[in-house]
Amino acid sequence: MRTKTKEWYEWCEKYFLDFCGKKGVEYIKDITFDHLKEFYKTRMIEAPEGAKGNMRALKAIFNYALREGYINENLVKKVQIEKTTKKIFRDLSFEEIDRLLAAAKEHSPGYYPLFATGYYAGLRAGELRYLEPDDINNKEGYVYVQSKPENLIKDHQERKIPLNNKLREILTAIKPGNRWLFETKEGTPRINNLNREIKRIGKIAGINTMGLNMQVLRETFGSHLRKRGVDIALISQYTGHSSIDVTLRHYAHIKIEQTHDKINLL
Repeated sequence: MRTKTKEWYEWCEKYFLDFCGKKGVEYIKDITFDHLKEFYKTRMIEAPEGAKGNMRALKAIFNYALREGYINENLVKKVQIEKTTKKIFRDLSFEEIDRLLAAAKEHSPGYYPLFATGYYAGLRAGELRYLEPDDINNKEGYVYVQSKPENLIKDHQERKIPLNNKLREILTAIKPGNRWLFETKEGTPRINNLNREIKRIGKIAGINTMGLNMQVLRETFGSHLRKRGVDIALISQYTGHSSIDVTLRHYAHIKIEQTHDKINLL
């Protein structure tokens, strides 16, 4: 087993055990189907992009427990995993993203910095939710995306993304909270209502809200860089794709308009 795969399994196991501990479950033999179903439902709310992987890791862990005689049945196999539908690629135009961010700044000041970071740094929803102030390095000019106990980075692709000058100004204005950069009044990360809020703001901005969600901001980040002539290898590095082939499938069809200097063109 590769080191990163082992680390992923260990993280999933620890996260699940913490969940069980809160339910008063101490031994694996006492874990019920309802516990597993609730865990999967919780992960789908917290980080839907990682929930399927969590259950795949648990399935392997429970298979081992079954072979060793700790349990009589692998109940993970009974949990119905939602099938992922490959959605049509969507991004916003330069004019649309300007309207969206302007509307967010005026009508949703609490979410505006989060939406701006989604676009200017191209982060996944889970990466945005669990971003911390120390992940923003103003001195050296980058956003550091790293794994957290609450959110293990997909494909283990921790990375540094150049800090856009517009984003630097937006984030500098945020008042320090507790742990998280984007916090609720209760001091918890903004996990819920992101997609609902971006649809609301999109409607105000006069943008077609069909399929509009946080992922669209990330796709727009990559496509805009590509349209500005940024090398596909750099876009792959910034987005944290597992390989350049993944990036090519996303953005290779985009016609190169002109070549300019990287992030600050957004």
